[in-house]
Amino acid sequence: EMEETVRQLQLYYGWKQRPGMDGCVEQFVGGKHESFMMRKRQKPAKDSEEWNMIVEKEKFDMELYYFGLEIFSKQQRMYPYEKKDESFF
Repeated sequence: EMEETVRQLQLYYGWKQRPGMDGCVEQFVGGKHESFMMRKRQKPAKDSEEWNMIVEKEKFDMELYYFGLEIFSKQQRMYPYEKKDESFF
């Protein structure tokens, strides 16, 4: 969905790919740059004390995430995909 998000932003703001910058957006936004690499951590067991603490702490982030998904869906209809769209990816 990151590619679609960048495509929508590109259309909304009128962004164009700069010469010589091929792969720049994909590297940074696509999470391929070393600064975005996440360390692998063991997930806590579901319903453990640690799990429940995380659920409680992140509940508002999850509400915001699902609200964002609704907006994203609406924006896809506002900015339908066209073959002529230039893409950063």
